[in-house]
Formats: sequence, structure tokens, C-alpha cells
Amino acid sequence: MIILLIIFFALRQARTIFRNLALWQIKEYRLDRIILHYKNTDIGRKELRSPFAICKWTLLTIGFFTSQLFVLVIYLALLLPEIGSSLVELKNGTLKRPKVITPRIVLTSILAIAILLSVTYFARSLLSLPPLVVMILVDRLTFASVGLGMAVTAVPSVMLRLIAVKKALVKREQLSKLIVIGITGSVGKTSTKEFTCQLLKNKFLTAATQEHDNSDIGIARSILNNVTPETEIFVAEMGAYKRGEIANLCKIAKPKIGILTYIGTQHLELFGGKDNITQAKYELIESLPQDGTAILNTDNEVIESLVSKTRAQVKTITIGTKGNPDIKAENITLHENGISFKMTHRGKTVQINTQIYGANFVPNLLAAAASGIVLGMSLKDIKTALEKLKNPNDALRRIVGPSKSLFFDDTYNASPESVAADVELLNNYPGIKTKFLVLQPMIELGDTAKEEHLRVGKYLKEGKLNGIFLTNINFKDDIQNGAQDKANKIYFGKDSQELADKIRSLLDPQVGIVFKGKESNSILLKLQTQ
Repeated sequence: MIILLIIFFALRQARTIFRNLALWQIKEYRLDRIILHYKNTDIGRKELRSPFAICKWTLLTIGFFTSQLFVLVIYLALLLPEIGSSLVELKNGTLKRPKVITPRIVLTSILAIAILLSVTYFARSLLSLPPLVVMILVDRLTFASVGLGMAVTAVPSVMLRLIAVKKALVKREQLSKLIVIGITGSVGKTSTKEFTCQLLKNKFLTAATQEHDNSDIGIARSILNNVTPETEIFVAEMGAYKRGEIANLCKIAKPKIGILTYIGTQHLELFGGKDNITQAKYELIESLPQDGTAILNTDNEVIESLVSKTRAQVKTITIGTKGNPDIKAENITLHENGISFKMTHRGKTVQINTQIYGANFVPNLLAAAASGIVLGMSLKDIKTALEKLKNPNDALRRIVGPSKSLFFDDTYNASPESVAADVELLNNYPGIKTKFLVLQPMIELGDTAKEEHLRVGKYLKEGKLNGIFLTNINFKDDIQNGAQDKANKIYFGKDSQELADKIRSLLDPQVGIVFKGKESNSILLKLQTQ
């Protein structure tokens, strides 16, 4: 039994360390995001306060003065469900682990194991604690050991980041002719960056930040690795979780053109309020030089309220589908092969027939077009460039699924605005009769979280969706309450394999599914490959 316990314990420890490392990586190694995960999500609270956790703490307490055989039997019983879950996850390929093995992940792993071995030595050699009590103590301290390892590795990580940023600043100063386009917003940053970069490549030697890498180190690395003295345009996506962060990014990149895509409630908890989000995003516009240009999406009411203030500072181009923006899209139509619309600028109109899915991308396409106009491209050239564009890989990319169903890969993230846009796509796409949403419940929405997840459930109640598949239990009660009598159309699964099997049984040529949020990607991959 002792040998079996040791094997089970080793498997349990490996799984726990992997899961914690994966969480830290997903949360971009930010302690504030980790705290919010455990404070405000059902999954986080469950991990800290589950019956298993409480039982283990209780067993640790009574283990000092009770029979060690009793402790052994109870602890082994507590480990069995975890081992069972581990074996199922290994079999189905759903074991949570870091997506990318970086030096920091490796070093943190080594430090976490070293900390736990030190605890074991101290507890046994110096305190003479019973072996089983030590084992349970190590079990309970695994989470903390990974966190401590992350704290230690933060020091070299910050130093390396500062070195890279300093080198990027020096290089940027030498690139006096480089024109930088900064892009920020609550949603739409990456797609706007991709559209802008691809459009401008038709006329200019253009570089951009990589994928979703929109932090200081991401911009610094792009300047160091992707920008050359011959580069004419650099398109920089800029993300933030607090005020002051975008201002710091602008000091590195020095944008001359700034694009505000949309200001909403994404990461509301980290910003501390809607006003803070607005002020944080507006730091991009405040960083522009006097001869710079701001491109503002006035379909967004918050951004529209900033137009007068912005016009007083720099040249401003408004874009949108409502009112009278400087560049306007009208007659937006969704076809089987993409969206089409008429684009008007200064009395001239061109018909744009794109290969892009999702009407929510129209303002992002207009932002790219506005960048081209600012830099001297003709409407004819812009039209040609726009019609070549396709959805980025994880931004509503269309995939033909099993049984000739249609999948839309929108797995990068999930926000209230993008979920609403995805539901609209399913309801307007030709030939789709049965509409499903595979959703990773949204995070870091603060006081609006309950309301936004109720709204997701209401899509079922209103008939806009025929089913919702949730990748985790966060906010499931709110979604069910929103669905009311349609709550039985909300599906949960113990893992991505179970959800994939359920979805596969429902597929036919009239089924359309949007996969929303990073966790839904594993389900999408299983449906494509199995």
C-alpha cells in the first residue's frame, strides 16, 4: 500500500505542478490576475475550498495525534479521484500543462520541486514529523511552491525585459523615418493589426508585433527582431490591464498614428472601473505627436464621446457604420464567402467584397483603410487590398467540420461584445439553421459579470442559439438563469473529450458552431482530428 501511495502521490504532484504552471502562463505571469482567478471565479474558489481540500487540511491537523494507518487509508482514498482524473486526462489528451515550455517555466518547476524537497527534509529531519503528515503537508504546499518559484523567477525575467526594452528604445531612436501605427482597444486589436499590416504591405515595407504579443517585451522584441532600417511602417498592437501601461508602450514605439478600436468592459476588474479603462486606452492618443493622426471608431459610444477632445489635439479621422464618420461603411451584407459593404470617403464610394466573416470586423477593416488613406493609398488600391484579406487563425476563421457542418474558430478570447457579434453571425449566415456556441465563460468583468452571463443565457431563451457548451463551471448558474426554461440546452462535460463527443452527435450540414475562448480550442481540435 505504501508503494501504491508513493506512486499516486508522485502522479498527483506532477499534475498539480503542471496545472499551476499552465494557469500562471495563461494569466501572463501576473499576480493580480491570479488573485482574481481564485477570488472571483467558480473554478478558483472550488480549488481552494473544495471538500477534498478541506478534508486534506483536516487530515493534516489530526495526523499528529491519530493512527498513521487511519491517515494512510483516508489520504489514499482522497488521492484516488485525483489519480482517476489524471489518467482520464492523459488518455484524452486534456491534461492541463503549459502551452509553451519557456526557460521561466523550466526554472520555476525546478524551484518548486526544490522548495518541496526542502520542506520534506526540514519536516522530517528537524521536526521529526510522521512521514504521512509530511506527505500531506507537501501536498498542501504545492500551490504555494509554484507561486514562490514564480516570484523568484520574476527577478531575472524583469531584468531581461528591461534590457530588451532599453535596447529597443535605442534602436527606435535611430529609426527616425519609421512610421509607427499604434492600435489599442478592449476588443479588435489583433484583427485590426493584422488587417492594417497586410493592407499596407501592398505599398510599404511593413512589420508588426507578433500574434497577440502586445506587452512591452512583445513590442521591444518586434522592434529588435522584425524592424530593419529599411522598414517603412511598424504596426504595434498595445494591450494593458492598468492605467499607465499603454503610455509606457508608446514611449517604446513612438506611434505617429493611433487607432482606438473599441472601449468596453474587458478586464474591468483589473482596471478598477470603466473610466480607468477609457483613460488607459486614450493614453495612445495622448502620446501622439502634434503632426500625428488619430483614427477613432465612433460606432462605440465611449470613443464617440472623445472625438471633440481628440480633434483639439491632433488630426482625427472617424470611422464607422452609423452617423456621419469620415469613412463610413453601409449596406453591410453577409454572404457565404464573406461580408460585403460600400465604403465612402469624401464623397467617393467603392464596393468592397471581402473574404472576412463577421460584421463586427467592418470597423476594423475601416481602420485599416483609414491607415492606408493617411499614408497616401488610393481607394482603388485599398479596395484591392481589403478584398484579399482573410480572418486571422483564431478570429472567426471558417472551417468545414464533420458532416459538412460549419465551424467558426474564434478561440483567442471571449468578451461580451465579441460573443454578441458571434451570435449575430450564426443568425445571419446563409444555410445555418441550428446554432451552437462553445464558450469559455468570460473573466475579469467585475460587477458586470453576472449581467453579461445572464445575457448569454438569454440568447437561448430568445431562440438565437439552440445550445451552449460550457468549457468550465464559471458563472454557469447565471447562464442557466438567463436561459430560464431553455436551461436544459446548456451542456457541461468533465473534459473536452466528452463535450467533443456530444457535439459530434449533433452535427449535420445545417449546423453552425462558434468556438469561443481559449479553452474551446481543444474541443475544436478534437472535432477536426478524430
